[in-house]
Amino acid sequence: MTDSADRREATSEAGERLALARRLHDGPAQRLVALGFELDALIADADLAPHIRSRIRELRLEISAISSSFRDEIYLLRRITFPQLAGLIRTILPGAQLDISLPHSIFAPDTEDKISSAILEIARNTARHSTASKFVISYGISEEVEILIATDSPARITVKDRSFGLKMITEVIAQIGGEVIWSSSASGSQFRITLAKP
Repeated sequence: MTDSADRREATSEAGERLALARRLHDGPAQRLVALGFELDALIADADLAPHIRSRIRELRLEISAISSSFRDEIYLLRRITFPQLAGLIRTILPGAQLDISLPHSIFAPDTEDKISSAILEIARNTARHSTASKFVISYGISEEVEILIATDSPARITVKDRSFGLKMITEVIAQIGGEVIWSSSASGSQFRITLAKP
């Protein structure tokens, strides 16, 4: 199978997994939360016999455990890998020229997912706040791993705007011990992500 076919297959699989995750989140997961609230209301009934209240509390704890496990499974379905990024970014920036190079299999899956989520948010910010025709991702490895995301268009926001998207990018990378530096000039915008080498 060619690299192009591999990317298409990975992108298709990612899209299907994300769609399934959304359906599970919006359907069964939300219903479990609602059932929990209904049991909370029953537990609060002053006329309830003690042994019945005790049994309902046990059921409430069981539903909470199931709900937590379900959320974990949904998260795994939504996990994004580097090979899937190009296709997902293409849906966000359909007219842009992409040039994507990322380190292969050096990060743990959870770390790779968080980096991917941050990069997707950068792509969304690019779509919302610039007129970029190029979106480039490159990396270098020395004492640290540095990932550079660059566009050929300046962003129409500033750090002072306290964009929710910029905060999300910074917070996600901070969760894995990294740092993000954002800059924008007349020639374009850059996000520099720095992480410890695994």
